[in-house]
Amino acid sequence: PDASRSLLHPTRLTTVQFVEAYLSARGIVYEERDVSHDKAAVFEMVRTYGSNTTPTVVIGEEVVVGFDPFRMDELLDD
Repeated sequence: PDASRSLLHPTRLTTVQFVEAYLSARGIVYEERDVSHDKAAVFEMVRTYGSNTTPTVVIGEEVVVGFDPFRMDELLDD
């Protein structure tokens, strides 16, 4: 997986499913980390990316919290 693109989340939530479907439809390869089972992912999400909610999507140096296809389009099309 491309380490510059990550999806951090707890167990399956509707917004997570939207993000997964969006990324899959675009053919984007990403690393998926389940914060409900991975303490290191929680630490990274909060400390590194300043997010305390899911889904948290990291694209390069940018962080998108929640399902924001317009912002993800902008970042992925750069």
